[in-house]
Amino acid sequence: MVELTRSQKARHAVRDFKIITDALGIRGYYRPSGKFGMSLETCLKNLSPEIYGSMNDPKVVELKGLEYVIDRLPRGIESCTRTILTEEDPFENTSFEKIIPLKRRRISYRISETETCFIISRGLSEIYDILTHMTFLNIEANKIFNRMKDDTGSTTIEWNDLEKVVKKTGKLKKGDLDSALWNLSIILGRTYQETRATFEYFENTKKEENSNNGLFSLIYSLGKRVEHEMESRDDALVIYLTPSLMNIIGHQKYGKLWANNIKEKLVELNLQGRPVHIISANLHSIINVIYGYAAVKKKKLKVKSNKDMYDFFHQLRDAGDDIVSYAGGHGLYEFPDNSGANIDCQVIDTSLLKSVTFHPELKIRKTAGSDEEPVILVMDYAFGAQAFELMENLLKPLSEDETEIRFDLSSISIMGKAGILSGEKGDIMLATGHVFE
Repeated sequence: MVELTRSQKARHAVRDFKIITDALGIRGYYRPSGKFGMSLETCLKNLSPEIYGSMNDPKVVELKGLEYVIDRLPRGIESCTRTILTEEDPFENTSFEKIIPLKRRRISYRISETETCFIISRGLSEIYDILTHMTFLNIEANKIFNRMKDDTGSTTIEWNDLEKVVKKTGKLKKGDLDSALWNLSIILGRTYQETRATFEYFENTKKEENSNNGLFSLIYSLGKRVEHEMESRDDALVIYLTPSLMNIIGHQKYGKLWANNIKEKLVELNLQGRPVHIISANLHSIINVIYGYAAVKKKKLKVKSNKDMYDFFHQLRDAGDDIVSYAGGHGLYEFPDNSGANIDCQVIDTSLLKSVTFHPELKIRKTAGSDEEPVILVMDYAFGAQAFELMENLLKPLSEDETEIRFDLSSISIMGKAGILSGEKGDIMLATGHVFE
């Protein structure tokens, strides 16, 4: 029997994960500790995404993967036993806390201390993303639970000490913090330095709204959730997918609204007759390249080196507000999304770049004649299958007052990134759907 390659195993795992998730949509719910949950865990372990690092090692808790996932799930998810995914947003005028995760612009609501509701606006890919993160979190929670007790069934000294730290009010003194981190590193199966690095990461991001509850609380809550689940089935984590959620899949509700809003803005700015170049990228990337150098000169910002282009742009991370302010007077228009697709856009009118000085290493030719000068439409990264939906609607003419307005769409550039598989520099990963297309 021929052994499957890593990429073949991954492809099978992705396919199986999708099939199981689609089945769950019909069923309406599942328990991560149940048969369906175990099947999803097997798929994820076979896929073994690069972003989840040592997830498959039962002896250690994967800290970098934990950082990644917690940044993309609502604060307090670690203690929730009921998670609901729905398309409807019935909570606008309620007292429920609205939470938008630090690094994934998705809306969720805290219904109670143990219940969270996600509002799905990006279709199937967002459902896959959430269930993947929840599956990873459950794998790590079980590892933590297995470190709570010794071989006699008694709670370990390390876990008792962690409980004291979590229940302690106020900040730990330096010596106490060092001891607590050393103790935690034993539970996690990681080195002291690895544990400290993740602790400091969460402490830094804790300053952001709706981020996380800190590493000590996170690890304790994950372990206790599994313990309660073992003691009572009523406390088992359940994930629900509402009927309304499955009704919207493939209907492109948000994609049509999003695309129409963008095209109407182009008409409003009288740019519909100009060649439009679409770029999918982080929103700061293109404006840093086009406006960064001139903004630094104009605002007299402190940047060490102007010679090396890549080093120069790397230093612009903290100058975003100044660059946007400068760009606003030189052809940049920002379009925050209000359709529910959660994909913001920018439009750059290159006819207004005449006075903008580019970085010396940039070879950008300024064309003459406003009718020929391009318009750059920068859209933030779309999410999986959502990208197909948004692009399909963006490429269609705009129907307005029984007339069609067509746009001169000249090019599409995608600055891609993915954390699925490890690979060599220059490797390209193509989704099956694109191959079929």
